[in-house]
Amino acid sequence: MFNIKTIKQIDSSDWDNAIRLIYNKPYCFQQQYGCQERGTRSIYPVYDTHDIDYIDDFDSIHIPLEINGNTRGVSLKTWLETNPQDHLDRRKHWSSHDLELFWERSFYPSIEALANDLCKKGYLEEGVYQIKIDW
Repeated sequence: MFNIKTIKQIDSSDWDNAIRLIYNKPYCFQQQYGCQERGTRSIYPVYDTHDIDYIDDFDSIHIPLEINGNTRGVSLKTWLETNPQDHLDRRKHWSSHDLELFWERSFYPSIEALANDLCKKGYLEEGVYQIKIDW
């Protein structure tokens, strides 16, 4: 009678901490997409397969080096291959806080591409996930 699905929910602060630890890059999911409201965001599907290449939601490989700019999101490949220090070296007047804001608000991959990469690397199981945003 009811179609009930099991969804794996992750608190956004736990998600952020894991991403920072695994990838060693600034990251804050709530700050993305123009700063998100409280609520949940579904990530589906997450596949555990080595046959899937990176699922890039964003095509950008370069975006303007500006904090709170209108252009946001980069391909997962670009995000993985970029060292945050490279941006700091190019913007010598930026503080480390400025760099974090740029990465958290502008220089991030799609959540689906990131989740699939985590699954591919063995950090997430296949399935439907939900990020709970509460700040």
